[in-house]
Amino acid sequence: MPIYMSMGSFGQLYLDGGLENVVQPARGGQHDLGAGVQAVDNMGFVHLGKRKERDVEETNEVIFYQGKPVRELNLLAGFANEADGRKIVTSTENGVSPFRIPEFNYEFVSPMVAHAAWIKIQQLSQDVMNRVWVDAQGPPHVKMTGYEIYENFCQTMNDKGFEVANMMMREQDGRWYAPSDRARFHHPMPPYFASRIMEGGNSFLSDPLIKNLFVGEHLGYDVETCRLITVSLKGEGGFHVLYVFDMLKKIAHVMDPKRTQWNLLELERKHAQVMDRMIYGLCKCIDKFFKGWHVREDEFIRKAHRELHAPPNSFDSPFYTLHYTTCFDGELMTEGMWADKMLRFKQKLMMLVLTMPANNALPAGTVINPRV
Repeated sequence: MPIYMSMGSFGQLYLDGGLENVVQPARGGQHDLGAGVQAVDNMGFVHLGKRKERDVEETNEVIFYQGKPVRELNLLAGFANEADGRKIVTSTENGVSPFRIPEFNYEFVSPMVAHAAWIKIQQLSQDVMNRVWVDAQGPPHVKMTGYEIYENFCQTMNDKGFEVANMMMREQDGRWYAPSDRARFHHPMPPYFASRIMEGGNSFLSDPLIKNLFVGEHLGYDVETCRLITVSLKGEGGFHVLYVFDMLKKIAHVMDPKRTQWNLLELERKHAQVMDRMIYGLCKCIDKFFKGWHVREDEFIRKAHRELHAPPNSFDSPFYTLHYTTCFDGELMTEGMWADKMLRFKQKLMMLVLTMPANNALPAGTVINPRV
């Protein structure tokens, strides 16, 4: 006899990959689903919509029939993208480096407009500042009021500010790739990733927020194709450090804006334990969330970088790590950063976050369109 299912149940079964043992109807045969079904090949035919009168009365249920298999009608063909909960990787070829695209740049923000917005945000009423200015679905779903925008881009940045900045950077990078291109060069991680890894143990592997940093359609690209994975870590005294993992050359880079005057050997020693732990966590996540992407801890070498700018205060250090993320090409820093450029950089970031397409909120009009 036929198996009856509601459309909702069928949809869930389909998403769960549960059609393996369902097969096409045998023309003129009996609809017997007794013993022996498991020995038949994969599903070949699904009758969607209303059934024929000779089966039962007309409804909108779905019937699965037993019979001879017809593989070319297998509705699962091309949809099997997970195995044991892991994403199946078919290619780890890196996306084109944006630094090799002559026209590549982040969206232009007029310094005069950004500065005017910066001044205006400090003059708005409490009612306007309490409204939601940023609403980005993510995941994670991030909402930020005007006050939070002010705190993150005019004072010091927290994890929420980093998250929306990362969303903005992913959108900016994506403008330079074809819509069908799933490969990228950068994959920025929020400080949350580093803090969970540094807690010790392996509990981070069961954290759904950690998995969302590696797989999911919300990313818009395949992380396994990214050459550079960047991770910011908030360390002692509130200072941020950037770790960059070159997945092609297997180099773990460290960029420490607080210790720009240290020599390279001192920097490598200072960050050795953290780098080892971060590499461990990254490799564990790859093994946990992917099938077909293999990375070993012992493949990586460590490399420290000395930057030319003076050591910043702790309030500015997260913005330096964001600058490193946008300007490091895997070998060198393509653009320098100095204290007198920091204010303009903050203003530009704020405007790009407020006006990014992923923002579903409506910031104050006098901020995003100030008079100059």
